[in-house]
Amino acid sequence: MAPSQPGRPSSMLVLVNGLPGSGKSSVARRYADAHPPTLCLDVDVVRSLVGGWRDDPSGASAVARRLALVMARTQLVEGADVVVPQLVARLEFVEGLAETADRAGVRFLEILLDVPRGVALERFSARSQSSADPLDRLAAEHLAGMSSTAPDPADPRVDAGSAMPAGRLRAVGSDGGMVAAEPDLVGSAAPSPSDRWGTGMATYAGRLADAVAARPGTVRIDASGPLDEVYSSFVDVLRAARLSR
Repeated sequence: MAPSQPGRPSSMLVLVNGLPGSGKSSVARRYADAHPPTLCLDVDVVRSLVGGWRDDPSGASAVARRLALVMARTQLVEGADVVVPQLVARLEFVEGLAETADRAGVRFLEILLDVPRGVALERFSARSQSSADPLDRLAAEHLAGMSSTAPDPADPRVDAGSAMPAGRLRAVGSDGGMVAAEPDLVGSAAPSPSDRWGTGMATYAGRLADAVAARPGTVRIDASGPLDEVYSSFVDVLRAARLSR
């Protein structure tokens, strides 16, 4: 395809934000498949391509975010859409996406797939228990760890200001985080994965709500219904955004 001039009004950079289980990846992939050559830019997938990412997830995440911005700009100046399905609760990465769109002369749009926490947890649990995708298993481990692990300040999905007090940190976990070991919990039964997912989901929900409240331009879509309905609403929002440009 011949390169188009930056500023082509038909192309957009779209951040699809939302809780785990809200349908971000499903909607983004479906849109990309139906609208080639749209790039479905999953930053977690990019991170998994960085050598040593399991040993240094924070460092690999930083590399993945930088690569994602370069990939997005490359695609946008070609006149194609870029859709980024990512739970983002920090401003820096959102600003990076908005700046990338601005430099390419295209519109940036953030869409929140808004779903009740309980629904998101039910969907996430069902997916995690049936999926063979290593990224899904990793997401389940990460969400479970949110109940006992200090947030990674380099993770764009984590609000750096909410780190656990240093006095509660006891050991280094398998993901490089500091694991809390409250004295009154030592020797008690370990919580089930679903219980820990619920705690992690609550943490994410709070951070995401605060982050989105600071970005009043975010478009909310009710994602509690069937995927077909959510996807239809997503397409309608993008169509309206193009017409209003």
